[in-house]
Amino acid sequence: MAIAAVFEFPGEPAEKYHKVFEAGDAIVDQPSRLYHVCYRTPTGFTVIDIWADEQSFAAFGETLGPAVRNAGLDARPAVYPRRADHDPRRHPVDLTITRRSRTRPGSRGREQEHRRSLPCGHQDAARRLGQG
Repeated sequence: MAIAAVFEFPGEPAEKYHKVFEAGDAIVDQPSRLYHVCYRTPTGFTVIDIWADEQSFAAFGETLGPAVRNAGLDARPAVYPRRADHDPRRHPVDLTITRRSRTRPGSRGREQEHRRSLPCGHQDAARRLGQG
């Protein structure tokens, strides 16, 4: 059964998220990972992965663990089972992304809301939305 793994990193800069990818292609090339998104929060950032099954996610831990520690993060995900009546490969999900754009250095910028409907199973949804 598919699972959702939610990693929350309060008080951590998003640069540490990018540092995890320095571990190489094994971080990205995970055919059993159905979906991945990272987004900033008011206090840090959150990563959500949807995996085909718990065993695939557990096996990925052998690759992810050292990469996350190398980036200076402490990863303790909350793991949730997938709803049995939802097929993430066939049903779209609405994502609302709030993006800040700066008009001049030092300004707080303005917030813009971007709403897109994407298939849940798309691994690079964040990149397609300009967040990755």
